[in-house]
Amino acid sequence: MMKDIKLSIFYHYFWCCWEWLSQISSPASLQVGVKPILRSAAQQFYRCEELAPGITRHFFHCKAGWQLAYPAGTPQHSILSTMNSQGAYNLIQVKNTSTSVIGMHEGMNNPLDLVKSLNGPSIVVNGGFFILYPEFYHEDEKGEPLHQRFYTYPIGETSLTQDYVPVSDGYKDLLKLRTMTDGTTYTIGPSLKSALPFVEPDFTAINSKAGRFNFYAMDSNGSKIESPLWASLRTWDDQYEDLQKLKEANIPTTLSVDIEVESLTAAAQKPIFSPDGSFSFASGPPRDRYIRGVWTRVPGNLSHAKQPNERSGISRHEGSELFHAYTSQRSQGLTINEFRTLMQEGTRFVGLSLENIPDDDAWANDGGMSIFQFFVGADGTKRLLASGGLNEQSFEPSINLKDMRKVPNAVVARVNS
Repeated sequence: MMKDIKLSIFYHYFWCCWEWLSQISSPASLQVGVKPILRSAAQQFYRCEELAPGITRHFFHCKAGWQLAYPAGTPQHSILSTMNSQGAYNLIQVKNTSTSVIGMHEGMNNPLDLVKSLNGPSIVVNGGFFILYPEFYHEDEKGEPLHQRFYTYPIGETSLTQDYVPVSDGYKDLLKLRTMTDGTTYTIGPSLKSALPFVEPDFTAINSKAGRFNFYAMDSNGSKIESPLWASLRTWDDQYEDLQKLKEANIPTTLSVDIEVESLTAAAQKPIFSPDGSFSFASGPPRDRYIRGVWTRVPGNLSHAKQPNERSGISRHEGSELFHAYTSQRSQGLTINEFRTLMQEGTRFVGLSLENIPDDDAWANDGGMSIFQFFVGADGTKRLLASGGLNEQSFEPSINLKDMRKVPNAVVARVNS
């Protein structure tokens, strides 16, 4: 009995402390246009800052302890409860927005190079899909493999270039031409005013249009089918490690390690070391343990929609536009409909809504390692706010050019003067 009373007193004291912290860093003290006034414990989970007049950033970080800082009933709780562990959500509001598409007429460029000559204050975010590995794609679900010349081509029409890969018939109803306020365009999707209607197809229909949201081939029991190719590559990895140890010890072998490495490198593979230090070379990404469905090889496919991934998107509202980015470890990512729910909660957080906008005024951009959000200051300084592919999320991610994926286009947003 005495123990329970002591625990009760402890929890009451703990909650009082959190209540005080919540008050001094509450939404009332962190409203639009007010810069952070105190780096309290609660600010590790949510921070708000005015980047420039009319441009406000909201940063959410879902990590241990957030429920104590923002219990049920608080606006932040609605956001953080839709995220996964260690994920970060950057929500940027630009009022009275002017937008444009910028990028390359040919090829790709590092995001920092895309923004280096821009005037501020402005926000720059990643744009549409593009061809990164042409050898993995076909013209459509039944077509021939893409030629190497399509490397770096955007997928779908854009005002920047006449060189693009058309959207497959299987996704034309989802990937749409988006027009900016200055008339520039790019193609991307799906639209996210409403959730995508996922229906699990019978395994016999997995390669028909009914299976276009399925990443893996499934057997009659609904289980993923293991890939014999991946198994053989996994065996090669094990052999490679053994052979490398023999080579380092100057012990003769019957297989030339160097020749094997060169042949795999020529096949667009490279040594892979996971964040935990584990090794995989031949069986590393983009290889997969399971057989992928036919739709994964279609340019601009949405077979990843039901898989966890880092996501980004844009929503247009009366008087402002919102730029959304969810970044995390891949395993802690969101499905496209989970991301749509996060976008919905984000719009409500700033007093807006997805319900009362036109059907195509909220959409997903490219995701994963393509994600970036830059702020360009009035003095030309560049600040990275969000980036895909990071091992850890933070309020101030560092700019590492070698780890940032090159892209063909981006969207710029400014406050219309």
